[in-house]
Amino acid sequence: MSDIALAGQVEFNSLIWITSLRDSELGTTRRVMEDLEHVLQSNEFRASLFVPDNRNHLLQFLDVIAEQARGPLRPIIHLDMHGDEERGLFIAATGEHLPWLDLLDKFRMINIGTDNNLCVVAPVCHAYHAILQIKLDQLTPFSLFIAPVHEVTSGFIEERIVPFYQEMFASQDIVKAYRQHLQAHLDLFSAHRIFVRILINYIVKHCMGQGLRARKEDLISAAINRGTPRNRSNLRKLRSELRTALVPTRALVAKYARPFLNRHHPGIDVDEIVKLARLQVNQARGKPNASPRL
Repeated sequence: MSDIALAGQVEFNSLIWITSLRDSELGTTRRVMEDLEHVLQSNEFRASLFVPDNRNHLLQFLDVIAEQARGPLRPIIHLDMHGDEERGLFIAATGEHLPWLDLLDKFRMINIGTDNNLCVVAPVCHAYHAILQIKLDQLTPFSLFIAPVHEVTSGFIEERIVPFYQEMFASQDIVKAYRQHLQAHLDLFSAHRIFVRILINYIVKHCMGQGLRARKEDLISAAINRGTPRNRSNLRKLRSELRTALVPTRALVAKYARPFLNRHHPGIDVDEIVKLARLQVNQARGKPNASPRL
């Protein structure tokens, strides 16, 4: 699945660094920004630093970025903040949190403006949980999302983030820079990778095992409630039809790829997605308490 995970490159011409930390934590940010200033000047990229006063201030700022993204702006957004699994991004100035879903909505508007070119670098605790709330019925909130699955230290960020941006601006290749400098502790999630993972989870939940059986019975009950006579012949016929109808098909992939990937092909066919779903089921059976990663 590595080809899917790293599919796609984005165009960018600026870096937007959003910081919301306690005063005692700003030392690393100051040192990184000082080093980045030289990198950006030598590569002629625009950079801006934003420190939100409160949650609404951050939301309003992201609205401004979304409006500018309808023009020439193609930003990389860097989140220099803390996060909470349930409550979202932490706003240090007020102690508020911005829910992950609200953040995703703002990123989606920016991504629409950039024609699916938004990259978000989020070395934020629990940022991974934002991905878990993404749905497939709307455009992806970003083309690329770099975030930790596990906690990452400020020391790692201070050591690696400047070389990452230096390589990225020099080569214009985010994936290459990520592999060289961030891969040890951060994951890279392309929109294609997220799409396939969500679809795998859907197939596991609704098209296999107990979930499939429950879905069949619900559909049979619905047919009976609509007036189909309940007898052995009709039940046998309904189950036979559903056995075919509920098999994942290309149409299922196309149905969700259309809005989420803006009609782009996910780079994998339905048979391979089903194989990955079966592999996930088998792994879960071998490790009952395992939580499959994106």
